[in-house]
Amino acid sequence: MKMAWGGLLIGMSALPAVAMNCESSSRQGELQGKFDASGEVCFDLPTLGENYVSATISGVTDARLLDENNRRLRTLLAGGPPDGEQTLLFSLPVNRASALVLHGEEGTCWHFRWRMKE
Repeated sequence: MKMAWGGLLIGMSALPAVAMNCESSSRQGELQGKFDASGEVCFDLPTLGENYVSATISGVTDARLLDENNRRLRTLLAGGPPDGEQTLLFSLPVNRASALVLHGEEGTCWHFRWRMKE
């Protein structure tokens, strides 16, 4: 039985990362929407030499920055209030693809305003 569990764990760890459908974003902008049943929205961020991002979000409880393989680079917000506005200041990986994933409660309106400086 111990051998079967070990094989299962090895098999699960070898699974490829699930590709997320992310919206493209430019160096600056403003978007809003409503969280669906998944409770998340994803944005592909531009690949630039050096990126510094200033963003304001509302309706969001959690925010993560992911690399090109959907691995978490850093958590930007954890357990935030869904009814407040939050300001995020962070840097992106140099010359590497990344994505910003926002989480919130199903049916909650979200708002995302950002500006990138290279």
